[in-house]
Amino acid sequence: MKGNTGDTYCKDCNKKISSGKAILALGHDWHLTSENEKRIYTCSRCAATREETIQKQEHSKETHSHSYKKSVLENATCTKSGKMTYICGCGASYTEIILALGHEYTQMVTMEPTIFAEGAMTYTCSRCGHCYTKSISKLDQHEHVYTAKVLKEATCTEEGIRMYACVCGDTYTERIPMLVHSYDAKLTQEPTAFAEGVMTYICSRCDDTFTKSIDKIEDTVSMTDSQQETENPSITEDMSSVTDMEIESSACVVREETDPAQEHRTDAAKTLSQTEKQFPWWIILILVLIIIIVLYMTAKKKNKTE
Repeated sequence: MKGNTGDTYCKDCNKKISSGKAILALGHDWHLTSENEKRIYTCSRCAATREETIQKQEHSKETHSHSYKKSVLENATCTKSGKMTYICGCGASYTEIILALGHEYTQMVTMEPTIFAEGAMTYTCSRCGHCYTKSISKLDQHEHVYTAKVLKEATCTEEGIRMYACVCGDTYTERIPMLVHSYDAKLTQEPTAFAEGVMTYICSRCDDTFTKSIDKIEDTVSMTDSQQETENPSITEDMSSVTDMEIESSACVVREETDPAQEHRTDAAKTLSQTEKQFPWWIILILVLIIIIVLYMTAKKKNKTE
């Protein structure tokens, strides 16, 4: 049967620090303790026994060395022993007991300890599923870790409630401030010169509404005309005295002042003036200077040659 060094736990909080390691089985240490019709062997470690049948053989000078083949008659479980048989080709055989395997547990915390209540550690066998639990001592000190949950949503007219709960069971609540109305404006009645308009405001959260009036539209055109007539009554009278001949003569003057040919000539002169200003005359001056320098150098070279 395998052994185990055992798991290591904290003495204060009972928290697992490290897992135990398996120890290989030592195996039986057989010693012959009795020999009559059967040979009986006893293990010096666990006191287990096994028997070996002695076959009657004719006297012979030759000796025989057994060569056994083993086979499991009954498998061992965590709580029950099994059987193993050994048979030699000569017919000799014996059986031995396979000791129970024992449980091989894995552990898991199934309930966290708190300052108010003990926790629980569950041990489960990986072979047969057998399990049991052990209590974990309460915590001496506990640091709260709260999780928030909204119990009541806040609205434009009422406060909300939020609750904070810790795994240890401790809770507290706080109020959530009311929301501010979020109004969208909508023109529900156009203003005119005879009646006021209406602007309606609707909250997008709670559908709360209120309205505001919009001033009438003033008839500025008619008012301006009436004001001008009132302020300058002589203008109307003067205009009525103007003759058709005077209107035609003024039209002729206008046509003479805006002669199309004269306008075309003026535009052409402006274009020429702009072209002259934009033409790069300095480039021509540079080219002339370069030509003079080249001619001078050529003449000087010719004089030296002669």
